[in-house]
Amino acid sequence: MGQIVAGYAISHSSMMVSQPELVEPEVRGRCYAALERVREEIAALAPDCLVVVGGDHFNNFFYDLYPQWCVGRAEEYSGWADNIPMYKATGDPILSNHIISSLLEQGFEPAFSNEMKLDHAFFGPLHFVTPKMDIPIVPVFQNTITYPLATLKRSLALGEALANAIASSPDDKRIVIIGSGGLSHWLGGPEHGRLNPEFDHEFMRRFAANDREWLTSFTDDEIIELAGNGGHEIRNWLTVRGALGNAPAESIYYDPLYPWYVGAGISHIEPETVA
Repeated sequence: MGQIVAGYAISHSSMMVSQPELVEPEVRGRCYAALERVREEIAALAPDCLVVVGGDHFNNFFYDLYPQWCVGRAEEYSGWADNIPMYKATGDPILSNHIISSLLEQGFEPAFSNEMKLDHAFFGPLHFVTPKMDIPIVPVFQNTITYPLATLKRSLALGEALANAIASSPDDKRIVIIGSGGLSHWLGGPEHGRLNPEFDHEFMRRFAANDREWLTSFTDDEIIELAGNGGHEIRNWLTVRGALGNAPAESIYYDPLYPWYVGAGISHIEPETVA
């Protein structure tokens, strides 16, 4: 059986890679130091695979066919440079197929793809935490950008289902699950560039405390009001929260990075027992 050995929720912005000079060195250094800490922790855990839950910015999916969830099951993944280096990452199709079958048995109906491409929602965090792209990945796409959206409770339940899938997998693999996106950010429109640090701090506090009732209490309109259209990416944080059960979370980092258009946070959840 597989084992989740850690969970991380990591904000992303392609400009963290492409335009570092926009953020003053001291602030930028704090962000990069936190990401380096994650890289070192993941390296020490020596996982066999990273399950990465992320969105898409109308690069891979569009209105001709837009799923709520899609699990990649390719041997290899590439995508769009999207302001970051053009990467290729190795897949784990055996684990992918097991996750898809298990999710179906648990009442989720994910799409799946042998040719799924990835944009900076996936390769952005991976650029920092596994820069050599030497750990196989299973990408799990979750709709965080266009209506209609699955409920926050459904995103939390997806994490629980992923944990069950990993635990029932036939191989004894060590898995790190990463949720990519958030926190508050407004993109496009008259409030472009706005952030809400107050919401971000409260969200991270409740995330650490595993206050699932509060975390899943928002309507889509309330998310827009409090965290912007980019705030829908908190769904990927909730999937990590659901996957790690009642284990306490640690808030590693937060800064409102206005030049990079993101309230940037990183949280770490360590399971209560790791073999």
